[in-house]
Amino acid sequence: GSTLVFAVYYILAEVTLAPRGPTSQAIPPRSVSVVTGGFGLAAMGVYVAISTLPRWNELVVQRVLDKGGNMGHYTALLVMQALAYAGMNLGYFYTVRGSGALTTGIIQSLKSVGLICLSAFLFCHLQEALCITPQRILAMILVIGGALLFIWGKTRGKANANTTAHSS
Repeated sequence: GSTLVFAVYYILAEVTLAPRGPTSQAIPPRSVSVVTGGFGLAAMGVYVAISTLPRWNELVVQRVLDKGGNMGHYTALLVMQALAYAGMNLGYFYTVRGSGALTTGIIQSLKSVGLICLSAFLFCHLQEALCITPQRILAMILVIGGALLFIWGKTRGKANANTTAHSS
């Protein structure tokens, strides 16, 4: 289900960033990023206001303090996470505009492979669910294989187009 949602999201982002006609200007990635980020922030804000704020002490403060955490550090991490997401969102739209939705999806898939490996390397000893399993190895092989086939096909298509253009 989520794969389909992301695929639609990539395509809609590419369509949104593309010029509408020969004389029209493309919407700048920064504008799309601000609008989608604003809508996401508003949706999350409604959820937090309805679900989390009424139980803030129980859901957040108490859990942080029970683990010996510091609310100042926790708040700083939340702000840093929000800034990181804003930067990633902006970078994502520049990537879609420059490379297209399909290439961006391939990049995201390869990023997931890297994340699986890094998580396993750093945290497997702390949480068994993050360890590499045969199923994850197969999934990573399929993703990397698919990316290589995509690159090969794209490179081959460009080579054929250049050959056709030179022979005309």
